[in-house]
Amino acid sequence: MIVAGKTVRAIAWLWVILSVPGPTALGQERGTLRLENETTLLGTIVDQDDHVLVRSSDGSEKRVAKYRIARMEGGALPLWLEMAISGLLTERDPGEVSRLREAILAKDGVTPELLREVLEKPDRRPPRQAGRTVEPITIRGTDKKTEYVLVVPEGYDPSKPWPLWISMHGTGGRGSHCASFLESVTQRRGILLACPTEHEEQHGKGWGYSDDERELTLSVLEDVKRLCHVDTNRVYLNGWSRGGHAAYDVADHYPDKFAAINPVIGAPRARYFGLLRNLEGIGVTILNGAKDDPLLVQAARHGVDLLSKRLELDVVYDEDPEQGHVLFLDKMPGVTDYLLHHTRDPDPDHLVIAGYDPKYAERAWLKIEAFDDDAYAPGKQVRIKGISDRWSDSRKLEAFQEAVYDGTAFATGDRKDNFYSIKTEGITQLTIRLPDSINWDRSIIVKVNGRSKHRGKVEGETAYLLDHLIRTRDRQQVYWNEITVDV
Repeated sequence: MIVAGKTVRAIAWLWVILSVPGPTALGQERGTLRLENETTLLGTIVDQDDHVLVRSSDGSEKRVAKYRIARMEGGALPLWLEMAISGLLTERDPGEVSRLREAILAKDGVTPELLREVLEKPDRRPPRQAGRTVEPITIRGTDKKTEYVLVVPEGYDPSKPWPLWISMHGTGGRGSHCASFLESVTQRRGILLACPTEHEEQHGKGWGYSDDERELTLSVLEDVKRLCHVDTNRVYLNGWSRGGHAAYDVADHYPDKFAAINPVIGAPRARYFGLLRNLEGIGVTILNGAKDDPLLVQAARHGVDLLSKRLELDVVYDEDPEQGHVLFLDKMPGVTDYLLHHTRDPDPDHLVIAGYDPKYAERAWLKIEAFDDDAYAPGKQVRIKGISDRWSDSRKLEAFQEAVYDGTAFATGDRKDNFYSIKTEGITQLTIRLPDSINWDRSIIVKVNGRSKHRGKVEGETAYLLDHLIRTRDRQQVYWNEITVDV
């Protein structure tokens, strides 16, 4: 009877296991889940699409949404790794991110194949109520604190990626002003909206072209990626007045982050004119009034001429002959159509990157590490041929812009399979990042300015991939190793 009883119970237990929906045949294992509210669940863990099933020893079951899992001990390795990767992408505490990284590297059975499988899974994010909230933010690399307005559209579903629009206010404005300008159109079109307020030290002073100001925009982008499921291939940037200058400046310095930009009554600054090369591959639609400040209008027009004629980029420039320094809010629906038409290519076969500082000189698989001494950098003097005191201010400005453009270091890169061909001006060292699409069993060949700089095999490294993922929080742009060469 005892044997029979055990047999009946075993059959019943087997029936329960087999009756559970989802991939129960793979990797059921006892373990512990620790949830975000400190609750601990112990039992047999079954991985399912958007949740896990925990079956305790008394036969009771609990369904737990994956986004609620703060830590997992035991359980099938793919599920554990999925939770760890999710933590890397959403955790704010650097110490916890470091712990997760070390845990992944130390875990037996974590292979490149398993990492690829996990990275291709949907990004798990908690639900978020639609509407407007004010989020605190610390500018990364500093102790400066400010805030941004986050507007989540109706129908937001964290199981799929959503486009994000970041909007920069003008001098003396606030993020709440930009939110009021754009909330109705982003709600209708299903776009996340983030509108930062400048730190109080800079507030009211106009765009200062400082590292901290640029870092504020990137800090907001990274924070929204933690809170919401952002489509990193559809991130857009606009701004009004001072914010229009910012849209040029931030995109010039971080071209890898944006699919399209919309400067309104703004212009590119002359000392960064060489960085306009970085707008290749980015949608650019510009709104200005012909009756605005003459030098601002001239700078905007010259920038458009350079982009459209010299670089042959498709730029939309809308200059109203009857308007001056106005917001053009009536044109935002059309701007929205333009922005949503553009998507970033996260891993292009051809790219351009210009720069003056390694901090700002990277894009997808190519990074400038060092520059010639003669390469232009903001603050350096430039030589302008034939300059005369009789020249008008506008002619001097245009000549300075051209000299800066010609003197700024840049690289163009092309690749096919395992072959990389790069041309440079003003650069002494480059780094080439390697995606998973290359053939790791074959040699990688790098030529710079027609000369062979590398030929040999390279192995993908889990540690490198994790570090890049932590830095970018971008599942759609993943690299496994890099090669650095002298030019």
